[in-house]
Amino acid sequence: MAKKKKELRPLSVDIETIRKQIVAFCEERAYPNNAESSLFQTIEALRADEINCHRFLCPVDDYYNDRPVDFRKATARSVYFSMTNSVAKKLEISNIPLIATFYYSLLPKLKEKYEKAGYSDELFYDTVDYLRTKMYNGYRVFGTWGIFEEPDFAKIFTLEQFGFGRISFAVGKSPVTAEINGNKIERGHKVVFCYFPTVDRPTPEECKESFKKAYEFFRKDLGDKICFVCESWMLYPVHRDFIPETDVDDQPVLTVMNCFRLVSQKALRNNPDYWYIFNRLYKKDDKEDLFINTPLEIGYAEHIKKGGSMGRGTGIFFYDGKDFTL
Repeated sequence: MAKKKKELRPLSVDIETIRKQIVAFCEERAYPNNAESSLFQTIEALRADEINCHRFLCPVDDYYNDRPVDFRKATARSVYFSMTNSVAKKLEISNIPLIATFYYSLLPKLKEKYEKAGYSDELFYDTVDYLRTKMYNGYRVFGTWGIFEEPDFAKIFTLEQFGFGRISFAVGKSPVTAEINGNKIERGHKVVFCYFPTVDRPTPEECKESFKKAYEFFRKDLGDKICFVCESWMLYPVHRDFIPETDVDDQPVLTVMNCFRLVSQKALRNNPDYWYIFNRLYKKDDKEDLFINTPLEIGYAEHIKKGGSMGRGTGIFFYDGKDFTL
């Protein structure tokens, strides 16, 4: 007896509508042509396979119908059986643009959520522009526009993470206990985390404007004095040995460092953030030539050859609407 074909769950979304919505968004936001092409080619691969296209669209449909979506199970590269990873293997395509396509498929519904919450279009576009920087990172490292990093942006889609200017912000629990000039934050207490883009980093003036806007947005929940926190490779203090204060190319790294008081640091021997500097993943005893020209690149190349490593720092500052305390 022939095995009965399993009926597919009815969906309220379809791949053709998703395609048109992504086209409209990319054109409106003036995305690079090859970034658009990466998403569109992925959609064409989905359209050619009904079963795996349906599997891809199921969590999209859940999101559109306000049902819970486990973003980690859907897209995280560390989860072997994540939806996008499995579908990409079935379609014999890269998971990098497929992850991006998944998140871009959610944007029309996210915009609807913003409108319902009374948030401005400016806030929406500033927030979702963080995805563009993630797409560019995929291109820098793999030559493919898409997302390969662990998603530190899933809270964007649950209205818990917002962009003000070029910086993304989300409320979380402090990873440290620290004190600056009588202002103390206890580990586990609520703080605002700052996420900086890897491209188009803000100037010092733009940083201050972003912090002020974030403060006004979050103060109703966190009070009149807020602790801002950043955990990043950019806060690792060895950079000050590499980058002259007058260097233009690497000045954005110093800008981020100057925004925060360093309260903890950790060396990471496996150099997980190597790609930020050299546009490729770290391999021990890598024999390939590096394309380097900035003081940061030159300094890190020498530092690692001598047995040093990259690391991450945790920095904080307090802001009360008037003064930045760091």
